[in-house]
Amino acid sequence: TGDRVKAGQPLIRVRNSVGARFAWRIRPSAFLRELTSRLDERGPWVNLSDGGHIENLAGLELLRRRCKYVILGDGEADPHLHFEGLAVLMRTAAIDLGIRIDIDVDALRLRASEREPDGPPVSGAHFALGTITYPQRPGDAEAETGYLLYVKSSFTGDEDEVIRQYRHQHPDFPHEATADQFFDEGQFEAYRALGQHIGEGLFGARTAPLSYAEFTAWMARSRS
Repeated sequence: TGDRVKAGQPLIRVRNSVGARFAWRIRPSAFLRELTSRLDERGPWVNLSDGGHIENLAGLELLRRRCKYVILGDGEADPHLHFEGLAVLMRTAAIDLGIRIDIDVDALRLRASEREPDGPPVSGAHFALGTITYPQRPGDAEAETGYLLYVKSSFTGDEDEVIRQYRHQHPDFPHEATADQFFDEGQFEAYRALGQHIGEGLFGARTAPLSYAEFTAWMARSRS
């Protein structure tokens, strides 16, 4: 365009003055429209949310699309393993979409550790498989069936020493408060290692991505 920028001249004007910090970046009317559920895609402002005000597992939209296979990772803080996130999803799916989820999570519930009977309780498993029944649509011969792989952040006692040592020092692991957004090296590695342990327990140690055909075959074996 022929524009020129002098040496030392900022490419953008930084609005970092005291006045700019407290100025309305978004019109107050947009907040009012959000509060009254009238903010939609037709207006100049939209509210992009993570959806946690509806359900925390981000599964509802997958169910709305009637996915054949749904994989959900539940990492919410749930120290007593009451599965609130899963229960909210099941309830919301049934009420809003007419979709029924049947899943048995008893294997994940807390129990006494065989290795350390006097220690804190552990889970019996890291995941559970469920069945999704989608409502029958006009023209369908029968209701459509899907499958849910529910993976829970859990400690079963067979983890390696890195994970076990961290849990010894932090008994709430892996359900420390999610308000903690500043992990130190040991905390980060414990959660990362637990995720790898769970993944390898599901599909084995791999050097290549799991293909769709391999995943569907795994699901078929696991359901049988």
